Amino acid sequence: SARDSARLGEVVQSTGKDSFYAGLAQFLAETLECERWLVMRYSRFAAPEFVLNTAMSDDAVRIYLKGLYRLDPLLRLVRSGTREGVFVLSRIRESGGHTAYFDKIFQMSLIYDEAAWLLLVPGGSSIAVCLERSSKKFSDGDIETLTAISPLVQALHRVHLERVLSLSTQNLWYGDGVRSQQKAVLIRDRHGAAVFQNEQWSVLADQVREIESLALLEQA
Repeated sequence: SARDSARLGEVVQSTGKDSFYAGLAQFLAETLECERWLVMRYSRFAAPEFVLNTAMSDDAVRIYLKGLYRLDPLLRLVRSGTREGVFVLSRIRESGGHTAYFDKIFQMSLIYDEAAWLLLVPGGSSIAVCLERSSKKFSDGDIETLTAISPLVQALHRVHLERVLSLSTQNLWYGDGVRSQQKAVLIRDRHGAAVFQNEQWSVLADQVREIESLALLEQA
C-alpha cells in the first residue's frame, strides 16, 4: 500500500543514522501486528546488551542481566556460530529447547510469542531485532511473511552498516591531514577469540557501538 511504501521509505532514509534500528523495528512491528519490540546486541564473549527496549520492564531487565540471559536461545545461537537469520521462539520451544527460560522470561514480560532477526555486525557480534506478541503465536502465514521479508531486512541492515562505516572512515585523519587508506583488520583464532585488531578496526567498531548507544538515549 501507499502507507507501507512511505513507511519503508522512511526506514531507507534512516540508514546510516542513529534512528535506523528504531525505525526498522517499528516498521516490522506494524507489518507483523506486534505490540512491542526491542533491539539487542549478542556477543559470543559477553553478556547481551539492550540497544533499544520498548518491551521489558526494569525488573525483567534486571533479572535477565543477572543471569537468566545465559538460557536465552538467541544468545545460544550466536555462541554456536549462527549469527544471522530469522527465528520464532515458540517454534524453538516446541522443538524442546530451554523451556525454563521461556516460562520465566515470557511470564515476567507478558510475552506470548517472539520473532527475531539476527543481523551481523563488526566484531563478531549480532544485532537482534525482536518483535513480541502478548496474546497469540506467530502463525504459519506469519512465518511465511517473516521469511519473505528477511532478505529486505538483511539488505537494509547491510546498507546501514556500509553508510556508518563510510562516515566513520571519512573521519580517520592523521596529523598531517592525509586520510588513512589502511583497511580495518580483525584476526581470530580457530576458537573465535580475537588475537589481533588494528587501530582502524577498533575505531570503526567503537563508532558503530556509539551510534547504537545514541539510539538508545533517544528512546529514553
